Amino acid sequence: MLSLRDGVGPGGLFTLIVSSDSGRQFVIDRLKRKLKRIALLTGSPELADEKAGKLARRIYEEARQISPRLTLDALGISRVTEEILGLSIARQVADQQFPVQTREGFVAWISLDEHPEWFASANAMRADLIRLAVNLGDDGLSVDLLVLESKLRRSGYDPHGAEQVHKTLRMFDSVFPVDVDQDGIDGQLWRETLLSAVDVVSEQAVRISADPASARLPRRSRVSEAIRDRFRKGDFVSVKVAGLYSICEYSHPREMTIERFEADPRVHVTLTGGRSLVERAADPVPVAEAAAGFPEPSSAGSPTVPVSPDLVRAFEVEFPHATEPEPSVVAVQPDETQTPAAQDMKAQGLARERKRLERTELDRRYQLILDTFGQYGISVNKTEPGVEHAIEGPASILFRLLPGRGVEPRKLIEKSDALKLALRLNASQEIRFAIDEGYMTIDVPKLDRDRYFVDAADLWARWQRPETGLTVPLGEDRFSKIVEIDFTSSNSPHLLIGGTTGSGKSEALNTILGGMIAHYTPEEVRLQLIDPKGTELQHLAESRHVEGPIGWDEDDAIAILERAVDEMQERYQMFKASRVRTLSEFNAQAPATERLPRRVIVLDEYADLTSEPDAKKTIEMHLRRLAQKARAAGIHVIIATQKPDATVISTNLRSNLPAQLALRVKSSVESRVIMDDSGAESLTGKGDAFFKESGVLTRVQCARI
Repeated sequence: MLSLRDGVGPGGLFTLIVSSDSGRQFVIDRLKRKLKRIALLTGSPELADEKAGKLARRIYEEARQISPRLTLDALGISRVTEEILGLSIARQVADQQFPVQTREGFVAWISLDEHPEWFASANAMRADLIRLAVNLGDDGLSVDLLVLESKLRRSGYDPHGAEQVHKTLRMFDSVFPVDVDQDGIDGQLWRETLLSAVDVVSEQAVRISADPASARLPRRSRVSEAIRDRFRKGDFVSVKVAGLYSICEYSHPREMTIERFEADPRVHVTLTGGRSLVERAADPVPVAEAAAGFPEPSSAGSPTVPVSPDLVRAFEVEFPHATEPEPSVVAVQPDETQTPAAQDMKAQGLARERKRLERTELDRRYQLILDTFGQYGISVNKTEPGVEHAIEGPASILFRLLPGRGVEPRKLIEKSDALKLALRLNASQEIRFAIDEGYMTIDVPKLDRDRYFVDAADLWARWQRPETGLTVPLGEDRFSKIVEIDFTSSNSPHLLIGGTTGSGKSEALNTILGGMIAHYTPEEVRLQLIDPKGTELQHLAESRHVEGPIGWDEDDAIAILERAVDEMQERYQMFKASRVRTLSEFNAQAPATERLPRRVIVLDEYADLTSEPDAKKTIEMHLRRLAQKARAAGIHVIIATQKPDATVISTNLRSNLPAQLALRVKSSVESRVIMDDSGAESLTGKGDAFFKESGVLTRVQCARI
């Protein structure tokens, strides 16, 4: 059984049960692959193969008992496995650092994802789960509530979780007031709701303790009537409410550190490294152990944990990056305990870059748009129930509305300047209009203070690499979905990147190359780079993925392209002899020592490389041959330029580069040069881009390293 929900259907007379027999092994396999990848990252692949399955099964069982809905989601969305792993670490930290015990009462773990109806909306900001400990002593009833949020990241501190805990604590402050006179009008209802939640959680997620006399009495609930009555009325002798934000940066070998959240000292922020995942005890840990109360967190390092000797041997990993960083990794993600950017975010107390606008602010702006059209006598209507009217993205907000009867869409578009005034946009910002699924969409750019950004390390940690091919994550769309580029697809074997100074072109290129280095071995992918400036790609010079020195002029570019054309022809001869058509087919049947890597040729500052007419002619000739034939041979081309001019990027060249990434440019003419569409001139810069593939345009916030 994965999920049980009471009170559903007409009149709340039904119970919904979701169960799955085949899903268990599927999720365990996903967890196992993630654990093996973490072990590989920490330099111990053979140990990961030995015991990853055992640890994955244990973590799965914990998650299934405490957060069945999360386990259910893991059947569909692979990155949910990271949430499951993070949740496992958070529970471990809570049991070790904030132990509780009860003489007569209960300790229950309640997943807040199982109860979205407790919050303003299903997407409202909230923590992951709570641990509710209630004890009936000689002096009365005491309550200990711990609110938990967990995150698993490859690297980089994400303070957003501390804010989630803080907001959830504020909600429970009204449920458990320190002073009974401050009990809210709905406090009793909330406490009754919590008792109902305790009754329906899995038996493994709650521990009931009772004295022998009361244990023999018949009960209609897991909670005794004496405790239930006091709890419902709010009759407490002591109330302790605290928060725990657990973040694990699994690529770091750090010991546990504990800090206080600046905005709310009740929130304890614990940072752990990869060892917290692999040093798990072999036998299940009881829900609650040890001394009562919430003591001050220990200032020492990781606490001593009873660990199975076999499991320790299986995951006793070394952390080579801590003493001798490998250049190919450091080139993309410097392996330090905390990067300056992460330290800066920690100092602020919450992630300003990831902070979204409040729903009330989105509604205010939406109403402002409706009112502006009303001032000009243009009839517009709100969206129908169930249709989201405001969708916030990293760089813009998409509003939906329905034109009134007889109102032409162009009338709305004509009021673009009026909307720009009403919304107080900058002179360089432009509003985009479109028609989608029966609604008029109005894409309003954000001001800089409202924007949030995407961290590459966070993106890579959430992304699941495919088993075959060459795919890399690029950034996020407005729905927080990862946008990726599949270089093995016929729709995007080669890529054109264009954007003016300050648009984020170089950062986008570095994110693509960094994703290749982070997720593929040098035996799988080889890079050949041309950097005319001699500054944009030099940090990759020592990477084992880079073949040969980085070129810097048109002669170097011609030489690399000529060799690539020759290798393409040689590979096709090998394919013919082996009776295969593509590199994937060839590598599937070839011995490991004879497999061929994919090659990615990067030409940065393309305008500088083609300033001489003769050189341009030769370069374009080679590029045309590669673009037309090299995909199946596993050779891919990326061209980047800050001067998207028709004299630099010809129509013929663009047609041979089927995938385009357009960042901010100066005019609609330059936008059409890159992606054969206008719109890039209205982007807001700093990684805000349009990714065009198979004629489909997607607005994406490119991640940054």
